[in-house]
This record gives sequence, structure tokens and C-alpha cells, in this order.
Amino acid sequence: MTFTGKIRVYLILVALISPVLIMLVIYFHSIRQLDLADKNSGLKNLEKFNRYQEVFRDDMNQKERELMETPVLKRVIHRIKLSQTEGLDISDLQTDLDFVEILDDSGKVWASNHRPGLIGQYINNDVKIEGLHAGEFLETEEFDIDGRHAAFTAISLMEPGIFLYAGKYIDSAYIKIVEELISARLNLWFTDDTTKNDIAFYKNMRRNQLYQTGGKLTAILAGGEISDFFLTAEFESTTERQLFRTLLQVAGVVALLSILIAILLGWFITGRIKREIDNLILATSQIAAGDLTTPVMAYEAGEFMQLANSFSKMKSDLKQTQTKLATSEKIAAWKAIGQKIAHEVKNPLTPISISIDDLQKSYKERLPDFDSTLDETVGVIRAEIKRLTKMLDEFASFARMTPPVIADVKSDRLTDDIKTLYKREIDSGKLQIDNSSRRKIFRIDHERIRQLLINLIKNGFESSPETSVRIEINDTETGVTMKVEDDGPGFPDNILRSGFRPYVSGKAGGSGLGLVICQRIVYDSGGTIELYNREEGGAGLIIDLPFDNG
Repeated sequence: MTFTGKIRVYLILVALISPVLIMLVIYFHSIRQLDLADKNSGLKNLEKFNRYQEVFRDDMNQKERELMETPVLKRVIHRIKLSQTEGLDISDLQTDLDFVEILDDSGKVWASNHRPGLIGQYINNDVKIEGLHAGEFLETEEFDIDGRHAAFTAISLMEPGIFLYAGKYIDSAYIKIVEELISARLNLWFTDDTTKNDIAFYKNMRRNQLYQTGGKLTAILAGGEISDFFLTAEFESTTERQLFRTLLQVAGVVALLSILIAILLGWFITGRIKREIDNLILATSQIAAGDLTTPVMAYEAGEFMQLANSFSKMKSDLKQTQTKLATSEKIAAWKAIGQKIAHEVKNPLTPISISIDDLQKSYKERLPDFDSTLDETVGVIRAEIKRLTKMLDEFASFARMTPPVIADVKSDRLTDDIKTLYKREIDSGKLQIDNSSRRKIFRIDHERIRQLLINLIKNGFESSPETSVRIEINDTETGVTMKVEDDGPGFPDNILRSGFRPYVSGKAGGSGLGLVICQRIVYDSGGTIELYNREEGGAGLIIDLPFDNG
């Protein structure tokens, strides 16, 4: 991943992480607080219901006491005491209670104002009349011609063995009043209601306690398994929760917009930075390619403009320095070569001058050995002139080298030329050539590389009479590598230390230009050359030639 790509990823992460973490902290903290607020609100509403129920119970007890003072009930009680239980009628009793019955202590109905069908029958078997006290308040399941009803029932003792059984149904009016009072939705369930799947759940709930069901707080207000019904309340969320949801939605939209703006802004900024960085990368590529003249431009004023100007100044300074250095190097190199040539030319001139002086002396003094002195002097002069001529030829060859002419050459042609030239040495085993390259074409200057290999083979043979040379050619990703090794005495330490320097030679009377010419051929071809001594003895060179030139 690029640097600007990483910056974009980091900006996106920064833009995402902060709002998301803040939203999560706010959400979970607020949820806990709102859950606590809902619970507290639910408990307060349960307290409201309990207070209302106390008032409702007191009102029913009061109405029962008032009924017991009515002439109708007093006449009925009087007849029961006289054992005149036939034809008892309390239908004229004026009351807003939904049912009123007179029972004996076994629960048998002697009279009823709304449910005459119960006369002579026994009241709900789950209700044990015996042992009850006046003012007892029950939650019962009642039946009439309209079906079954959940009811709040009050039982009062009128006379020993005679009870007043009266109550009100839990109807829609009651439910509506309670719903408005406690801000909840009430549900009435009977225990044998097969359509209600969670009746078993309600059976395990305790009265006046809050339970979490389906994301809402639920409580049992009345009833139970003994009463055969459940009156439950589902409390609505507090207004704070609704407000929180709205605020959270608004905050989420704002956070999302902030994230999008941050991402777009980051993308825009990094895009502009990338453009400037790409421009600087191009400038460094130009410098690496040797272009020190093209100025570096920036798209905008600021730090990148300053950096671009610094790059341009650096390129200009580097160009000037390079020019001065190249000039200085050329002057120093030619000065050194001139001094060395002068020294090398002077060396053969000394014996020539001495030989001429000896010859002249012998001639003037008419020495008897003049003829032998003449032959000896001429031989010395010719040898020194030959050595001087060879040195000057090598220097002339080095000085007039032109740029290489790169062309496609069949890979076998290079080695075939060497094999033809050194057939005798190959047959005798003094020269081995192993061309392992699978390339069909070499992109090289054929004559220069041929000269290079011949020079190296010649140097190996001249190191000692018994020396053998081996050449290996192998492929690389960009071209070929040539390894030239011999089993001679190896390079002297001064050659390995100095490398390719003119007139540094391991041969007696050598100029050192042979290796310098080899280096020049390799460098002009865009390659590299390295000297080393083999561990098992002998000298070696590795030449790497790329084919991306020409």
C-alpha cells in the first residue's frame, strides 16, 4: 500500500472510530439510565395502582355496609332467621355492584339480585366461605348469562352463618380508568386460555414486581393461578426514552455526515498531497536517470513549493558540481596518465641513451669488440623501442574507444568465435567454455565483448605457463553473467586493492591498461565487473551484462 493510501486509511479510521466510540458510550450509558428511569416509573405506577385499589376496596366495603342497612336485606335476614328461605327476593335492591348474593356458611346461595339462576346452587368452589371474616376482599372468576368474568369480590358477615357476597366485574371501564391512571396497557387472561402461549410465564410471576418481556416492563396487577385469571400491565416507555431515541437518531445522522465530510476532506487533501509527492518522485527519477536540467515544479504555493525549489536548486548545484568534478577527474586522470606515460617513456630512453653512449665510446676508441658492442646495443635499442611501441599502442587503443554499438547477436556466435580462435587450447583442455544461457539472442556489442573475453583469456594464460582458463555464461533476469576463472597464481594484493587503475599491473613491464580497457568495455555496455581470487587458488572475474540498452 502506498503512503498516501495509508494516510487515507488512517484518516478514515480516525473519522470512524471517534464518533462510533462516542455514540456507543452515549448509547449504552443512556440505555442503562433509561432502563433505570423506566423501572422507577413502572414502580411508581404500581404504587399508584395499589393506592387506587385500596380506595376501590374501601368503596366496595362501604357499599356492602350500606346494603346491609337497607330494608330489603333486613327483611331477607329476618325471614332466614325464621327459616323461611323459600322465595327470598332481593331483585329490587338498588346498587351499582355487578352481583349481590346472600350465602350460608357452606356457600349455598339463598338469594341473588342479578343472578337468579344461582339460587339454591353453591358459589365458586374455590371460595371457602367458612372461616372468612367481615370485609374479606377476593379476586374471583364469576359467571352469568353473559359468560365468565374476572371480578373483585367483597364478603361480609351479616349474621352468624349468613354472608353477603358482592362485587364488581373487571370490565372495560375499569381497565380504561386504570390504563389512564398508570400509563400502561392492561391485558386480562384466563388460566385456561389456550391461545395465550405465555400463561406459564405469568404463573411464575409475583405480584407488584416488574419483569422484562418483549422489550417492555410487565407486572401482574391482580389475579393469579388460584383466581383463574391474570390482570397484567405493560408499561409504556418513558418520554425520556422517546426523546433519547430522537436525539440518538439526530446524533447518528450528524455523526454520519461528519464521517462522510471527514472522509471526503481526507481524500481531497491526500489526493493533493499525492500529486505533490508523485511530482517529487518524478524529480528523483529524473535525477537518478541523470537529468539534472529539468526544473522541479509544484502545483501550489507552500511547503511543497519550497521543497520543489530546493530540489531544483539541488539539481542545479549537483549539475555544476558534477561538471566541475568530471572536469577535475578528467584533468587529474590525464595528468596522472601523462605523468605515467612520461615516466614509462623515460624508462626505455635511459637504456637507449646509455647504449648509444657506449656505442659512441667504442667507436671513438676503436675498441676491438666494437662489432659485438654494436650488435648488443642495437638489440637493446630495438627491445626498448618495441616495449615503448606496445605501451603507446595500448594507450592509443584506450584513448580512441568509441561508444558501443549494441545489436542482436546469436548467443552461439560469441562462443563459436572464441572456440575457433583457441581451438588448440580447447582441445588440450587449457580452455573450457560452458554456455548455459537459454537465450537465443544477446543484445551486445559483439566486437567489444569478443575483445573483452580474448583479453581475459590472454591474461590468464600469461599468468603462468601451466594456467588453464574456464568461462561460464548463465542467464540473469535482465541479461547474462559471465564468469572467467583460472587456476594461476591469482591477482596480486595491489591489483585487488587498487582495482582497475592504469599502470597498476601484476606483470613485469605491464601497463595495467588491459584490465582498464576491459572495465571500459563492460561499463560502456551498462554492466559491472568484479575482481576476486578463488579460495582454491587462481583469479576470477564476474561480468554482469544487462540487455536493456542499445
